[in-house]
Amino acid sequence: MIYCTGIVTADGQRQIVTKYQNPDLFWILRGGGGAYVVALSAILRTFPSSSMLLTYNSLSAVYETQYATYLAFTYTL
Repeated sequence: MIYCTGIVTADGQRQIVTKYQNPDLFWILRGGGGAYVVALSAILRTFPSSSMLLTYNSLSAVYETQYATYLAFTYTL
């Protein structure tokens, strides 16, 4: 998530863009509008990654085929 960005405007001025300071330019930097700006720096908010993997597999075959497929899938992990 973008927290703060340093940019150069079309008239050559450097500006700091945040959600509260220059919100119109902040909206553009997040993908809104059809304008282009030159970003010099960015401060990003990061989030810790999860160490958990959740998966759901649904198979529609006879039990033996499902089990063989499951074993083959888990073996490759």
